[in-house]
Amino acid sequence: MKTLKLTLAITALTLSTVICQAQPRAGEHPSKPNKGAKLVEKLGLNQEQADQLKVIHEKQMSEGKALQEKMAPLKEELKALKAEKKALNESKIKEIEAILTPEQFEKFKEMKAHRKEKRENKKGNK
Repeated sequence: MKTLKLTLAITALTLSTVICQAQPRAGEHPSKPNKGAKLVEKLGLNQEQADQLKVIHEKQMSEGKALQEKMAPLKEELKALKAEKKALNESKIKEIEAILTPEQFEKFKEMKAHRKEKRENKKGNK
């Protein structure tokens, strides 16, 4: 379980980085040849610094692409595990429903919804 949580956290962090980089910034054309030109200009970098910045950017892009390729099979595995968990949950609910009266089951569903609402409120306050 800890491994799954860690994998999810790493995946989310990596995806957010890749997504942010993949989206063009406001007023910037995606096919603009020198994306770092504004940074070079605003920071007043010399040519050596600009070249080093470009190397860093290219390295990060290739490493990000490699991570994205590693994550692809994990995404599929996670999707399958989530489906399996959902099916298990649905099975449990059907078993519970079978032993409860209709009134008890309605109350059970209300209690479950209330717990879910409390969890979501708790998450929202963090």
